[in-house]
Amino acid sequence: MPSLIIDKEITHDRFDNLYNRLEISVTMKRARLSCSHRTNKTIDIKDFCHQSHKLYEKFSMIYWDDLLDFTILRKRINLDDDENKEFLNEVKKSLRFNHPELKLCIERIIDELGGLNNYIGVHIERRIGDEMFRIKANNTIERIFEQVNYYFLNEKFNNTKCQHPVIFLATDARHPDQTFGNFYSKFSPCIFSLMDFRHHLKIFNNMKTYNNYNLKNFFITLVDLLVASSGRYFVGTDKSTFSKVAQDIHDFQLI
Repeated sequence: MPSLIIDKEITHDRFDNLYNRLEISVTMKRARLSCSHRTNKTIDIKDFCHQSHKLYEKFSMIYWDDLLDFTILRKRINLDDDENKEFLNEVKKSLRFNHPELKLCIERIIDELGGLNNYIGVHIERRIGDEMFRIKANNTIERIFEQVNYYFLNEKFNNTKCQHPVIFLATDARHPDQTFGNFYSKFSPCIFSLMDFRHHLKIFNNMKTYNNYNLKNFFITLVDLLVASSGRYFVGTDKSTFSKVAQDIHDFQLI
């Protein structure tokens, strides 16, 4: 594996996920991996990942057989370098979601939506529906509406019951039909959200860690992300991390 050339010194970041020291937290009753130093400017990826794999394999609640953790390199890799860009794209294309229950749930929902090429995935963030709603919501929804309408007018979808294309809306709004009422009124009854497929989410009811922590909410977020990104097209919210990840998954066909 190549070495990555870092454009500035690597220092401790409170969001780093790769650590080199184990601490025992008595109050939390669990082990915690922490950082003690970051000095190198050139990192060999093979050595870098070996430490991460070793620590996570020993102390994590999950067996990480093929874990590569590059979080510490976040915003520190010089992407003006062509080799670094190529390496980043190879990493993205190599990532696959391979959890059996997760894949089964996604496949069932996509099947009900008519298949991979028969719907459009849309993501609207709730933050636009809250404090920023009056400022950005109308423009965002109008832009998404125009894009969806363009796809519908220029592509053939196999819909026998809907005048509009089938839309899967991913959002963290609890009541999307109310929060984004204008959007729903334009595409109803051909628009669906994860709440319309609650019966498929029961598969995660008993997904727990070794210390009995319920993982259902984590899986639900992934389902929302992966279903939205698996349609023929994906239309997201500007400057949204969720939308950026969904677009990458869609473009690299990681499902």
